[in-house]
Amino acid sequence: MDASALVVTRGSEIHIEGTAAEPVVMASKDNNFTGIGEWGGLVLQGYGIVNDCGTTGSVCNVEAEGVSTAGNISYFGGFDNNDSSGSITYLEIYESGFDVAGSLDAERSGNEINALTLVGVGANTILENITIKNGLDDGIEFFGGAAEVDTISIYCISDDSIDYDLGWSGSIDNAYVEQCDNVGFDGSGTAIVLADHVVEASGNPNDFDALPFSEPTITNFSFVSTGTDEALKFKEGAAGHISVTSATINVDQLGGNKGCLEIIDLETQDRISSGHLTVNAPTAPNCVIP
Repeated sequence: MDASALVVTRGSEIHIEGTAAEPVVMASKDNNFTGIGEWGGLVLQGYGIVNDCGTTGSVCNVEAEGVSTAGNISYFGGFDNNDSSGSITYLEIYESGFDVAGSLDAERSGNEINALTLVGVGANTILENITIKNGLDDGIEFFGGAAEVDTISIYCISDDSIDYDLGWSGSIDNAYVEQCDNVGFDGSGTAIVLADHVVEASGNPNDFDALPFSEPTITNFSFVSTGTDEALKFKEGAAGHISVTSATINVDQLGGNKGCLEIIDLETQDRISSGHLTVNAPTAPNCVIP
């Protein structure tokens, strides 16, 4: 297994220019796209606002998961939510995800590389028509910043398909997720369902009231969820505004199913009462926050 990844550091840009007919493909070096965790993924770092640093200041250095600290290349964050890390159009990412500790079971170390990681990425970064399939960790994860994604499809991710935290205030428009029912084994050999949440939303693990809140907008969102965890999980004071077009929740291979919504901690409940957290799914009433 190879922890290789493509990391675009702060102040740099990447330009990926695929087309619908000829998308750019990132995958491990083999003859198929059916593996999982065979390489790391794509990491974009920017000078966007991260609630570990607040909204103003002179220096913000937050250390990214899964990236070497050598030469300070792991640092991200700043005070410019209009920062640009370049442009990505028509990109497909396969077989990604790597745990730095080398764990493949359900209890991963928390220090992983996702298929696409956006850390402190600003709104002037173009992110359009992205497909992610077969990932060991998250499909796409946002750490702060204000990145905006137009059209993304995510299939068969072993952790969360969409994950956000540390004050992400951007958006996703036109998203489709299939959270596949992937049965694996934990360290003791017990069968487990690897698929986790369709969306896991977090605030700041050290300060649930840290500003800015994690408060993106996700619209035109459809998903199919199969797994032992709720489809949408909100914790650590997370906020957000999610509009679900269609939702299907199936029983997994081990017979488990917990439904659609999970709200953790009082601070997250406060986001609901203050209007900072809304979920609307007219075709799936159990996915609606009043």
